[in-house]
Amino acid sequence: MCGFVCRLTRGLHVVLCRTGMLSKAGVLRIFSQTELGSFALTSRFSWNVIANTSTFPRGFSHTVALNTAVLLRARRMTEKPPAKHCCSAGVGTGESCASSPHVKRVAIEGNIAVGKSTFARILQAENKHWEITPEPLSEWQNIQTTGEPSKKSQQNVSNLLQMMYQDSSRWSYTFQTYSCMSRIKAQLKPVSSRLLNLVQPVQIFERSVYSDRYVFALNMFNMGSINDTEWAIYQDWHTFLVQEFGKRLELEGIIYLRAQPQVCKERLSRRARPEEKGITLEYLETLHTQHENWLVHKSTQVHFEHLRKVPVLVLDVDDDIQNNREYKMQIITQVKNYVSSLWAS
Repeated sequence: MCGFVCRLTRGLHVVLCRTGMLSKAGVLRIFSQTELGSFALTSRFSWNVIANTSTFPRGFSHTVALNTAVLLRARRMTEKPPAKHCCSAGVGTGESCASSPHVKRVAIEGNIAVGKSTFARILQAENKHWEITPEPLSEWQNIQTTGEPSKKSQQNVSNLLQMMYQDSSRWSYTFQTYSCMSRIKAQLKPVSSRLLNLVQPVQIFERSVYSDRYVFALNMFNMGSINDTEWAIYQDWHTFLVQEFGKRLELEGIIYLRAQPQVCKERLSRRARPEEKGITLEYLETLHTQHENWLVHKSTQVHFEHLRKVPVLVLDVDDDIQNNREYKMQIITQVKNYVSSLWAS
C-alpha cells in the first residue's frame, strides 16, 4: 500500500492512500493520532513526514475535499527505523511503533445469558496472551440526549436496550443500528502495546458485527420487528461498512458457546437485569435457532467470503463452567488447542 501522511494541527493527521483510504468521491479521511498509529502498525510501514501544509480550512470534522490538500509530500521508509523515528514523524500514540506480530482476532458468540462474560473472564485469567474486548452494554444503556430544543443545557439518559425490549416494533431497527456501530468501533480500536509485545497474542471480542446481522437483526426481521425497508437499509450499510473497513473487521476464529434455551432462561433469571425481565423462552429459542443455522448448519446466507472460511469451535456449556473445575479445565484445553490451530494455519 502506497500513500502519503501529513501532520496537521490539533493532533490530527490526514492519510491519502492509493487503495483503501481514499473514497471514490475523492475525499480524504481524517484519522485521529491513535488510529494513524494503528495504521502504521497494521500496514507494517513507517512514515517520515518531509513537508507540512496549513492550507486546510478550519472547522472540518471527518472529511476534507481533495482539492484542498495541496502537495502533501511524504516519504515511505523502506527499512524499519528505530521507534524514535515514528515519534518524530508524528505518529507516536502510546502504541508500540515497532514491527508487531500478527494478532489473531476471535469472537465469542452465543445466546443471551449463555455465559459469554463469565467465559471471557476465565480466558483472561488463564492466559495473559488473550485480551478481552467486552460487549458495549453500558453504551446501549446510557445514551446521552439533550431533550427539548428549547432546553439544550438539560441532559437526559436513554436506555436503548430497555426501549427495544419494551417496544421492539418501534425500536428494533434503531437498536440494531446503534449496537452494530458500537461493535464496529470496538473492533476498530487499536491493539494495545501490551498485546503487541506478546508472543502469539489473541484479541477476543464478546460477539461481533457479524452476529449483529446474522443472528439478532435477522431474528428481529423474521419476527416482524424490523420491516422490509429497514432490513434492506440495514443490510446495505452493513455490507458497505464491512467491505470498506476490510481486514480491520475480519476475524480469524469464532468460539460458539452453545446451551439449551431453557438453561439460558434460568441463567437470565439469576442475573436479573431489569431490561431483560420480559424475555421469553420462545425468544431465546429463536435466537438459538439463528446461531445454529449460522455457525453449525451453515444454512444462513453469508455475504462475506472471508466469514465463510472462519473456523468455528463449538463448546457445549449447559454445565456450570465457573464452579466445576474439571469441566472448566476441559473447556480451556479445547480453547488452547483451537487457538494453536489458528496459529498453525
